[in-house]
Amino acid sequence: MQSQMPQADDGPALKLFFCGDLVMDRAPGPDWLGPELAQELRQADLACCNFEAPVSGAGKPTAKSGPLLAQSPLAFGWLRQVGFTHLSLANNHIFDHGPEGLAATLEGARQAGLVPFGAGLDWEQAYAPAIFVHNGLRVGLMALAEWEFGALGREGDAGAGFAHINHWQVERRVREARARVDLLVLNLHAGVEKVPLPLPEWRQRYRALVEAGADLVVGHHPHVPQGMEWYLGRPIFHSLGDFYFASRPESEPAFALAVEWRPGAPLRWRAVGHRREGRLLLPWPEAPQALDQLSRLLADGYPERADRQCLELFESRYRLHLSQAATGLRPDMPWHKRLRRRLHMLLRPRDNQRRQGLHQLHNFRIESHRHVITRALELLWEKT
Repeated sequence: MQSQMPQADDGPALKLFFCGDLVMDRAPGPDWLGPELAQELRQADLACCNFEAPVSGAGKPTAKSGPLLAQSPLAFGWLRQVGFTHLSLANNHIFDHGPEGLAATLEGARQAGLVPFGAGLDWEQAYAPAIFVHNGLRVGLMALAEWEFGALGREGDAGAGFAHINHWQVERRVREARARVDLLVLNLHAGVEKVPLPLPEWRQRYRALVEAGADLVVGHHPHVPQGMEWYLGRPIFHSLGDFYFASRPESEPAFALAVEWRPGAPLRWRAVGHRREGRLLLPWPEAPQALDQLSRLLADGYPERADRQCLELFESRYRLHLSQAATGLRPDMPWHKRLRRRLHMLLRPRDNQRRQGLHQLHNFRIESHRHVITRALELLWEKT
């Protein structure tokens, strides 16, 4: 799937590097990138990762359903040392320790010489593009995420948080940013985890953002790679997969993007595959072939595949989630855990009510969950 379109020769190409989710909650170890990835980062004029959580030491845990993550304050130095320049912060964990945790993350990044974008201490800061100038060329970066705890998405929202992908002002913001730069890249954090296909709703949304002015769309959050497609001559990468979670011994093979661009010429890009081996990121040579296979799933037959995936997700995940949200119990719990949970519900009814309320909110507030549940129920209703 590598771009083979002709490239202009007037002046050096601008080199950009993008990768997926990253959490450095502990030191990654020496030479954690491996020589190939280290060279890609050294050669890049701009290198960006999705910084998946705030740094520890500030703020209180946010009341939410799901895990709370935090990174070491030393992470900024580790990333700067290997060549990262920018941090995409619009994601579902960046607000895990509230406004204080986000404020510490923004300040720590800037002190280390990194440029954070996609989240802020007010609405304007969260939605503002980061503009990178190199050899007279201006590259704009924006980051947006689906609705999660910490999203600034309602008109008149005040306070800290991250930029919401479906805010009614997003298209206007994208058009305004594109008018100020030569190249506009969107980092988008959305989708269902651990599945090979993006939801139809996200394909439609990403295409709408290309129509608004995005030259390149870089997706993450599903934790596994998904396919890419061309739309209006511009590439959309639906998910790069995870880049590096320091405390996890293993992860799915994934890829980063090495992008070259000159004004007046199409983007050129390479899928830079990587796989985890212990604490090291090593090459994944099969990445181009894997990306090609995933991209073919977006072509003929995609609607039927997407429907099947939604039905499978509903049966394997969401029926359990909905049952737990409604009753406080999972049907697959062992009997002794169900008994213990029922006793807790009787003894601590207010705690249980709050827990169930958060779980219900998690299932219906987050757009990917809502899309899957609605689509699956519609398909099941049609069969009755």
